[in-house]
This record gives sequence, C-alpha cells and structure tokens, in this order.
Amino acid sequence: MLIEPVCGELRSILSHMHTYFQSGSVVELTRSFYNHYSRIRYEIKLAEDAERQTVLRHSLVAIHPSESAIVASVSGENVPPRESLSEANRWGIPQQISAQFAPKPRLIIIGAGNDVIPVARLGKSTGFRVVVADWRESLCTAERFPDVELVCGFPHEVMPVLDIQSGDYILLMSHQFPREREFLELLEGRSYAYLGIMGSRTRTARLLNDLPPLKHLHSPVGLTIGADGPEEIAISIAAELIACKRAAAAAERRNVQRGIRHATDGHRASGG
Repeated sequence: MLIEPVCGELRSILSHMHTYFQSGSVVELTRSFYNHYSRIRYEIKLAEDAERQTVLRHSLVAIHPSESAIVASVSGENVPPRESLSEANRWGIPQQISAQFAPKPRLIIIGAGNDVIPVARLGKSTGFRVVVADWRESLCTAERFPDVELVCGFPHEVMPVLDIQSGDYILLMSHQFPREREFLELLEGRSYAYLGIMGSRTRTARLLNDLPPLKHLHSPVGLTIGADGPEEIAISIAAELIACKRAAAAAERRNVQRGIRHATDGHRASGG
C-alpha cells in the first residue's frame, strides 16, 4: 500500500490528468523510486502513447525522512536516467508502479425537456459525466439540471463544443424532428460508443431516411421492461446504458489481457 499526501507536485500532476480526462483520454501514471526510495519520479502519458513512451509531464520529488510531506526538487525535462533506480530491497518492494486511469464515460443528452431530468440524474448516479445540450435557454438551466454540464445552442453550434469522442454515449431526447435530423447529419463519420433515439420505430425510420447506416444505434431507446412514465423510462434507459458500458469494459479487459505490459518488477494496476 502506498499512501501519499495530495499536495505539491503530485497535486499538479493530478490536475494535468484531469485536463486529459476532460477530453476523454485514458492516462497512465507511473511512479519510479530512486535513491533507496527517498525520491519519486512521476510521469503521465496518454495510454495510446505508452508504447511510444511519449511523456506528457514528469517530475522528480524528494521524500524527506523528517517530514510526512513530498517536496518538489526537480520539474520539467531534466529527469535522471532510469539506471539510477535503486535496487529493490529484500522484501521485493517495486522500483516502479504504473496504473492507468480512465475518465468517466460521457453521456451527452440532446434535449432538456422534463423527461430528461430523471435520465440525467440516473446517469450521474451510475457513473457517467452528463452533458445536456439544447437550444432552448429556458430549459437548459442549472436549476433544472444541477451538477450537470450544460451546452446551449442549435446542433451546428453545439457540435464543435461537444467534440464527440469514441467513448461518448449519446441520447436524442429533444422530441424535435428537424433538430435531431440536423444533429444526426452532423454526427456522420464520427466515432462514439452508443446512440439512443427516443421515439417509435416509425419515427426513427423517418429520422434516419437517406442517412448512411449509424453505428451503435439503439432505438427505441432503453431496455424492454414495460416502462410507463418518465421515471420508469429513465430507469430502462439507464439500465441499457449500464449494460453497454459493462460490455465495453469487458471487451477492453480482454484486449488488455491479450497485450498486457508490465512495469519494472512486474507491478501494474488499473484505476478509474
């Protein structure tokens, strides 16, 4: 077990990690121990760059025996070579520990009507970072959607702001046919994890008419549980989102197990 105070350089490193999480990036944090474990070097990399060893930020900090704090001693590009790592002690304490941290998957809901409120609430409580987008300013408010990211504008205005990523989950719940059609046209060619459309099969067929096939489409949205009313429909949608998220995580674990890499001394962990 490694216990560290979240302050100084470590806090700065974590702040940088948060910035990458906002863009949907998975980040690898590596701690390397030097000088008989009296110093720690922190490195963060985008997970997809780990093979190329592309370092986003690194720093070396000293652990002072007389204090229970970590004090920055070196920051920036001047980092000592890896061969200065001290030898592992007789208890087998690792010289290096790496862990990958993934951001919460983002749930983007197009529409801010009353039926979206319970969906946004359940999305937050089930581990999603929720974003609500709508062109109606009177609906897209913090009072209606507390602790939710809000983006106000028409589809062509919000699309650059949303910057949809491959791990995003998207729900169309505006009940406004022309706006949803516009959004789907703008979505063409983009990668995402899930696309749910509220409404009947007939309406969805009209909405998709003459559009190229869309990936990961779920319509009617939600699991079939005989839902009646906004709250139960929200539960069916949340259940489907959870099922898709779990399936994606299981697939990712299988991929990692097939190509797993180990840090020095063979210690690697996963985090979220």
